[in-house]
Amino acid sequence: MRVQSIINFNKMKKINYIQILKEAWKTTWKNRYLWWFGFFILLSGGNGFFSTRDSHEEKSYQQIADYISLHPQVVIFVGILIFLICLALLAVSIIGRGALIKSVQKNLEGKQSNFKAGFKDGKKYFWKLILIGLLTMIFAMAVMFIFIIPIVFLFTGKSFILGGVMTFLAIVVLIPALFLISFSQKFGSLYAVMADLSIWDSLEKGYYLVLKNVWASILMTLVLLLVSIIPCILFLTVLIFLAIPFLIIGGLLFLLFKTAGVIFTACLAGLVFLSVILLGGSILQVFLQTAWILFFKEIAKIEEKEEVAVEIEEKKIKTAEITSIPA
Repeated sequence: MRVQSIINFNKMKKINYIQILKEAWKTTWKNRYLWWFGFFILLSGGNGFFSTRDSHEEKSYQQIADYISLHPQVVIFVGILIFLICLALLAVSIIGRGALIKSVQKNLEGKQSNFKAGFKDGKKYFWKLILIGLLTMIFAMAVMFIFIIPIVFLFTGKSFILGGVMTFLAIVVLIPALFLISFSQKFGSLYAVMADLSIWDSLEKGYYLVLKNVWASILMTLVLLLVSIIPCILFLTVLIFLAIPFLIIGGLLFLLFKTAGVIFTACLAGLVFLSVILLGGSILQVFLQTAWILFFKEIAKIEEKEEVAVEIEEKKIKTAEITSIPA
């Protein structure tokens, strides 16, 4: 019976992905105060910068190094300030995530919610979410080190063939392992906020939930990835159309005020473009999080029904075994 229940769990669940997307957009558009929480989540986002080095950049680096050696106190102060700002933005982002999850849950259940109540809920689940994130990050790093350290030793020992084989095996194993860890964190965070479970129980249930819904989770990821391309194209289109009037205004102001007119137009255009990007990103964050919550509720509900069915079937078998015992 136990084997049969595991097989049932591994079957592809019948999930209406289109309905989830429709409901997610409806909730996102109807409850605009949620956009603030989406904006809070964006605050912890960072961008990588890639550039090619030239002689000018090398001179700049040398100037920076000279300044650091001459003014170490200023550099330390600025470094601490930047670190504190990053921590504050991260904290606001985590609060926003908890607030968004709980607020969306209340809206889906027909309960009243607003920004103030949502922000309060976000603070309530702050430590749970941050500890879940830290635990999964530590576990992911530990798993990676287990594979990376032997590979490093093999290559440093010039065992290139064995090192290449180990690298291939590490990639094959690490990809599904990191997938499970990532979704355990995602579903564990939803359990912690929506079901108000403890940290360990949330991670445990999140792990088993993704384990039983691997293919459904992969398909949901692909669906949302494809859907996310649409707003990105719309944002680029809007930015292009916004650029046209700013180019005209900039040209006119250049004729009237020369360089000052161009600087003013560039600053104004930058503010407008940044506002559009932040607004669109906030809405997209709310939509994606809402879609994941709806998906989570669906697979968790299916799992609960299957567990109840398994328990009923096991009780029937036990009852039959008892009644079949001769007097």
